[in-house]
Amino acid sequence: MTGEPTQMGKLQEEVYGEGYDYAGDPHLAHPELRAWIVRLVSDVAHRAISRSLPPRLLEIGAGDGGLTEPLLARGFEVTATEVSRHAVERLLAAFGGNPRFNAVHD
Repeated sequence: MTGEPTQMGKLQEEVYGEGYDYAGDPHLAHPELRAWIVRLVSDVAHRAISRSLPPRLLEIGAGDGGLTEPLLARGFEVTATEVSRHAVERLLAAFGGNPRFNAVHD
Protein backbone atom coordinates (compact mmCIF):
# COMPACT_ATOMS: atom_id res chain seq x y z
CA MET A 1 0.00 0.00 0.00
CA THR A 2 1.50 3.30 -1.04
CA GLY A 3 0.87 7.01 -0.75
CA GLU A 4 -0.61 9.44 1.72
CA PRO A 5 -4.34 10.07 1.46
CA THR A 6 -5.48 13.01 -0.62
CA GLN A 7 -8.09 15.47 0.62
CA MET A 8 -10.71 13.20 -0.97
CA GLY A 9 -9.12 10.22 0.74
CA LYS A 10 -9.25 11.95 4.11
CA LEU A 11 -12.92 12.76 3.56
CA GLN A 12 -13.55 9.16 2.53
CA GLU A 13 -11.92 7.92 5.74
CA GLU A 14 -14.05 10.25 7.85
CA VAL A 15 -17.31 9.22 6.20
CA TYR A 16 -16.65 5.58 5.29
CA GLY A 17 -14.60 4.01 8.04
CA GLU A 18 -13.45 0.50 8.72
CA GLY A 19 -16.89 -1.08 8.80
CA TYR A 20 -18.09 0.33 5.49
CA ASP A 21 -19.28 -2.34 3.05
CA TYR A 22 -18.71 -1.72 -0.66
CA ALA A 23 -20.79 -4.73 -1.69
CA GLY A 24 -23.67 -2.47 -2.67
CA ASP A 25 -22.28 -1.66 -6.14
CA PRO A 26 -25.44 -2.22 -8.23
CA HIS A 27 -23.55 -2.72 -11.50
CA LEU A 28 -21.58 -5.59 -9.94
CA ALA A 29 -24.44 -7.05 -7.91
CA HIS A 30 -26.59 -7.76 -10.99
CA PRO A 31 -25.21 -11.06 -12.40
CA GLU A 32 -25.88 -10.40 -16.09
CA LEU A 33 -24.57 -6.83 -15.99
CA ARG A 34 -21.49 -7.91 -14.03
CA ALA A 35 -20.77 -10.70 -16.54
CA TRP A 36 -21.15 -8.22 -19.42
CA ILE A 37 -18.75 -5.73 -17.80
CA VAL A 38 -16.16 -8.46 -17.14
CA ARG A 39 -16.47 -9.72 -20.75
CA LEU A 40 -16.18 -6.19 -22.14
CA VAL A 41 -13.07 -5.32 -20.11
CA SER A 42 -11.51 -8.72 -20.88
CA ASP A 43 -12.19 -8.37 -24.61
CA VAL A 44 -10.62 -4.92 -24.73
CA ALA A 45 -7.61 -6.13 -22.75
CA HIS A 46 -7.17 -9.17 -25.03
CA ARG A 47 -7.23 -6.86 -28.07
CA ALA A 48 -4.43 -4.84 -26.47
CA ILE A 49 -2.45 -8.02 -25.83
CA SER A 50 -2.90 -9.04 -29.48
CA ARG A 51 -1.14 -5.76 -30.35
CA SER A 52 1.83 -6.83 -28.18
CA LEU A 53 0.86 -4.65 -25.23
CA PRO A 54 1.37 -6.19 -21.77
CA PRO A 55 -1.61 -7.83 -20.03
CA ARG A 56 -1.84 -5.08 -17.40
CA LEU A 57 -4.91 -3.24 -16.20
CA LEU A 58 -5.38 -0.25 -13.93
CA GLU A 59 -8.60 -0.52 -11.98
CA ILE A 60 -9.61 2.87 -10.61
CA GLY A 61 -11.91 2.67 -7.60
CA ALA A 62 -11.70 -1.08 -7.07
CA GLY A 63 -14.02 -1.07 -4.05
CA ASP A 64 -14.46 -4.62 -2.83
CA GLY A 65 -12.68 -6.21 -5.80
CA GLY A 66 -15.77 -7.39 -7.66
CA LEU A 67 -14.06 -6.75 -10.99
CA THR A 68 -10.54 -7.44 -9.74
CA GLU A 69 -11.14 -11.12 -9.05
CA PRO A 70 -12.35 -12.17 -12.53
CA LEU A 71 -9.60 -10.15 -14.20
CA LEU A 72 -6.90 -11.84 -12.12
CA ALA A 73 -8.54 -15.20 -12.88
CA ARG A 74 -8.20 -14.43 -16.59
CA GLY A 75 -4.44 -13.91 -16.15
CA PHE A 76 -4.23 -10.12 -16.18
CA GLU A 77 -1.91 -8.08 -13.98
CA VAL A 78 -4.11 -5.71 -12.01
CA THR A 79 -3.16 -2.54 -10.17
CA ALA A 80 -6.18 -1.51 -8.15
CA THR A 81 -6.55 2.00 -6.79
CA GLU A 82 -8.92 2.91 -4.01
CA VAL A 83 -9.51 6.07 -1.98
CA SER A 84 -10.47 4.11 1.14
CA ARG A 85 -7.54 2.77 3.16
CA HIS A 86 -9.84 0.11 4.63
CA ALA A 87 -10.89 -1.04 1.18
CA VAL A 88 -7.22 -1.30 0.14
CA GLU A 89 -6.54 -3.43 3.22
CA ARG A 90 -9.44 -5.74 2.27
CA LEU A 91 -8.19 -5.93 -1.32
CA LEU A 92 -4.72 -6.86 -0.08
CA ALA A 93 -6.18 -9.48 2.25
CA ALA A 94 -8.13 -11.00 -0.64
CA PHE A 95 -5.61 -10.73 -3.48
CA GLY A 96 -2.27 -9.74 -1.93
CA GLY A 97 -0.90 -13.25 -2.31
CA ASN A 98 -1.25 -13.04 -6.08
CA PRO A 99 2.00 -11.79 -7.67
CA ARG A 100 -0.05 -10.20 -10.47
CA PHE A 101 -1.88 -7.90 -8.03
CA ASN A 102 -0.93 -4.52 -6.62
CA ALA A 103 -3.08 -2.14 -4.55
CA VAL A 104 -2.58 1.60 -4.26
CA HIS A 105 -4.24 3.83 -1.67
CA ASP A 106 -4.87 6.92 -3.74
